Amino acid sequence: MPVETGTDGSLPQAVDLPQTGVYVGATEQAGAVIHYRYVRQGTDGQPPTFRYAGHVP
Repeated sequence: MPVETGTDGSLPQAVDLPQTGVYVGATEQAGAVIHYRYVRQGTDGQPPTFRYAGHVP
């Protein structure tokens, strides 16, 4: 998923990633979209690392 950067090319401090899907045999409709938040760990690590911070209500 593309992540929008700042004007100087810096990464955001948090990223919300949507997730949806269809589970075989459960339904023919896609499930509701659930957003999960990942928070950036530190600022000088190479490569940048994000940690899971839970779902967004």
